[in-house]
Amino acid sequence: SHILTFLYEGERYIALSPLEEEASEEEAEVVLLHVVPEGEEETYVTIESEVLLQEVFAHFLALMDEIQDAEA
Repeated sequence: SHILTFLYEGERYIALSPLEEEASEEEAEVVLLHVVPEGEEETYVTIESEVLLQEVFAHFLALMDEIQDAEA
């Protein structure tokens, strides 16, 4: 299910959670994909670079912290 769509260095990314809820809250899984526009459509593409994936994940965590702080 959709968690968040966000920008990182001018590119759009989407964070999704797997449908299976086998993981505990501490071990929550997230799938990060690059949103690539193709005409009128958008395609979700796997982030191939491990370095970029780590950077996008760190940015995602920072955004989630900001959201949680704003809700508190």
